[in-house]
Amino acid sequence: MRRSAAKTAFRPTLAEVARLAKVSPATVSRALNNPNIVAEETNRRIQEAVRQTGYVPNLLAGGLASSRSRLVAIIVPVLARSVFNEMIEAMTEELMAARYQVMLSLSGHQDEHLPAIVDSVLARRPEGIILTGMVTDPLLRERLVSTGATIIETRHLPGEPIQHVIGFSHHAVGVAVAQAFHELGRRMPLIVAPDTVRSLERQNGFTKEMARLGVRRVSTITMPMPSSVGQGRAALAEFLDNGGKADCVMCGADWQAHGVIIEAQRRGIRIPEDLAVFGFGNTDFAESMEPSLSSVNIDGRQIGVAAAQILVERSPGPPTFRDVGFSLIRRESA
Repeated sequence: MRRSAAKTAFRPTLAEVARLAKVSPATVSRALNNPNIVAEETNRRIQEAVRQTGYVPNLLAGGLASSRSRLVAIIVPVLARSVFNEMIEAMTEELMAARYQVMLSLSGHQDEHLPAIVDSVLARRPEGIILTGMVTDPLLRERLVSTGATIIETRHLPGEPIQHVIGFSHHAVGVAVAQAFHELGRRMPLIVAPDTVRSLERQNGFTKEMARLGVRRVSTITMPMPSSVGQGRAALAEFLDNGGKADCVMCGADWQAHGVIIEAQRRGIRIPEDLAVFGFGNTDFAESMEPSLSSVNIDGRQIGVAAAQILVERSPGPPTFRDVGFSLIRRESA
């Protein structure tokens, strides 16, 4: 039985790109890894040569030679009905423009998969790890620090940062919503929120501020993730059916707030005259609802760009600790 000769696929080399662009191979390597340090005309010729030859850089080999993998891991709890998407898109745009490869992982609603994900990520020698969850396990924190990778915590302000922080205070969000309701003369608050650490921080800020303002009783309904319109409806229905009374509701997500409004309207409760409602996340449907939904806006794009810039610039100096803040978007519901 005759064996047919195996065909060897032609793979263009770095040297061929250099010859076509009339530069040295070292210049081609610099242009592909960091185009900002190469003259614009030279970079244009190199990119044209890459296009003509179909050259694909061997990033793994380059990473092994320079101890740089150009890999960044972004770890978020979930994507479905997520408030993280704008941040992820901004990070990815910035990092890919700087020739980084992005690996996205999902840690689960309660970050239950975080330890396993960190193990998997670290095996790939990432240059950076961008976290949204709160890492409280001392051994896991130690492992992250010992890798030498740039660690960036986002969307919260930890008391003991691992390294860099780009976020906002969830406690301060709860305080601000409590103040907004109090200014409206509301004194019978209800919280409908998911059972996450971040949400619990907002609840804590809300309850403490209401107490400071003289409102001692705050009713709370905590529900498992993921948040949904159905959760909001069910929570308000159960509360009212059990004789509960409220004149304002702080929700842990816009989806739950949407459900609260639907259930209130079904029962003839006027929004906001009888019941003021605040959501969280300022999702794209909040403005187009009837009535439009008041919500807490977090500039996810600002967080994403700032986190990516820390990795790209890799400037010496102390770790970044940046509070990007938040804003209350007041609409018809409150």
